[in-house]
Amino acid sequence: MAKEKILGIDVGSRNIKMALINQDRKTKNIIDTAVIPIPEEIVTMEETQRLEKIAQLIKGGIADRNIKVKKISFSINSPQVVVRSFQLPPIKKKEIHEAILMDLSKTFQDITNTHAISYKVYQHTKEGVEGMVAFCPKKLVEGYVYLSSLIGISAKYVDVNANSITKAYKTFISHAKPDENVILVDIGATYSQVNVIEKDRLILSRTIACGGGSIDKAVSKHLNISLEQAEKDKFNKFMEYELHGYDAEGYIKRGYSPIVQEINQTIAFYSQKKKHAKIDRILLIGGGSLLYGMEEYLKEGFSVPASTIKPTDNNAAYIKEFPSLLPAIGAALRED
Repeated sequence: MAKEKILGIDVGSRNIKMALINQDRKTKNIIDTAVIPIPEEIVTMEETQRLEKIAQLIKGGIADRNIKVKKISFSINSPQVVVRSFQLPPIKKKEIHEAILMDLSKTFQDITNTHAISYKVYQHTKEGVEGMVAFCPKKLVEGYVYLSSLIGISAKYVDVNANSITKAYKTFISHAKPDENVILVDIGATYSQVNVIEKDRLILSRTIACGGGSIDKAVSKHLNISLEQAEKDKFNKFMEYELHGYDAEGYIKRGYSPIVQEINQTIAFYSQKKKHAKIDRILLIGGGSLLYGMEEYLKEGFSVPASTIKPTDNNAAYIKEFPSLLPAIGAALRED
């Protein structure tokens, strides 16, 4: 099979991340990456106008980097997306789809009309079927399809954030081990996501309304500076400011305490559900994981090792921003 280039795109609340991947069945390479800031005035625009502005930013980024690509793909990161594992009794392969829909309909009324549903089978034996299912409001998916039309490049597919980062984790993280159980924490600006990857399989994903923006707001108010300035300076531990009794570590611990709590709850839930299994490590990704000293700030609160991720190629040009690029990288990775 000839190599195929796909541009993965992750539209966040503060930045657009892009990753161009060249791949075939055996090899996958990151050719280029980009992080494009989103002006604050765009965030508050009406949806159609916002998408038009986002499309302009993406087109500009593609042109600036002279990217030649015929297919793009998106990673959806939204609290409206639900990811959960499923277990079914022994059934035929052709019956799995309908069985999943029937199971979901018991809890989520009219879900087949309101949501786009996708699933992945991990195990299909005479004992039963196990896998992961994700569902997302159709309006949200339609927004990304419309965005691709504005960009003028066909969307190959739309993936959910949890699955995107799982694919990138398995392919491009140097310390990923297929026999480990890992909690992969994506710390964004507005939301964060706690994902459990069991032996390379995504089995649990939870989204909480907490991210780097909570630190920005607290510091902006305390120091009487703009949110943009607070976001910029937090990556330098606010060295230029007198914090009047507080320090950067205090802000981070206070701002990220809901994330720490969710991680500990997830560890407890997993340990209870999987009697003979344990979480081996916690890996941090996302823009919020790039803060100076994040490993020291967070690892104190857990009973297992915690660290930021590292790419396979430590000499890559994108290494500094790699933790925030994972959703875009994973979105571009094709699943055969």
